[in-house]
Amino acid sequence: MPDKKPLMIQCDFDGTVTYGDLSFDILDKYTNVPWRTWFREYTEGKMTVNEYNLKAFSYIKASPEELDKYSRDTIRLRPGLVELIDFCHANNIRFYFVSNGMDFYIRAIINKLGLKDIEFASAVTNITENGIEAYYPDPDGKILTNDFKISYTRRFLEQGYRVVYMGNGLSDFAAARHCQYIYAIETLAKECDKHGVPYKSFTTLDEIADDLKELL
Repeated sequence: MPDKKPLMIQCDFDGTVTYGDLSFDILDKYTNVPWRTWFREYTEGKMTVNEYNLKAFSYIKASPEELDKYSRDTIRLRPGLVELIDFCHANNIRFYFVSNGMDFYIRAIINKLGLKDIEFASAVTNITENGIEAYYPDPDGKILTNDFKISYTRRFLEQGYRVVYMGNGLSDFAAARHCQYIYAIETLAKECDKHGVPYKSFTTLDEIADDLKELL
């Protein structure tokens, strides 16, 4: 018998539905700190992805309006996002962005595209004159310093979903490996290969919508 548990997508943001990482563009634009050194320390396991993002973004001094405009003007979206979300809505598939990025730019892009009823979890920010304060709450509101994405994966699995994971980065692997289906590119694909975890690659997002028909 086919698995008839409800289906959902847990989707990363930067590098997965975008070309490149919008957070990198923002850090280049609004800081002159060595964030790439800190990013390398994260990839080497010397700090968590949460710690890296909180540190780097604390140096950004720009208004909410300026950051919103820059995000909208700079984003390079991978083709097929709107089509994928429309397919999910039409077929009762829950779609949820879970990103280590910042809420202000994810919200800016959702609003730019006119997307409705999109759920997302990310760093929650307070943009001040002295920099961006940010924190990562888990599904129960507990502030985390690590394992942000997997905290949501565990909750979705506990709720009885078949979870389709979409991602591209190192921070996606711990969560993706627990999901029933994985769509992976770049570093996430390499980690899956390294650990023998099956996945499918993708180029555009409407390809994934076509694939999902087999899971309905």
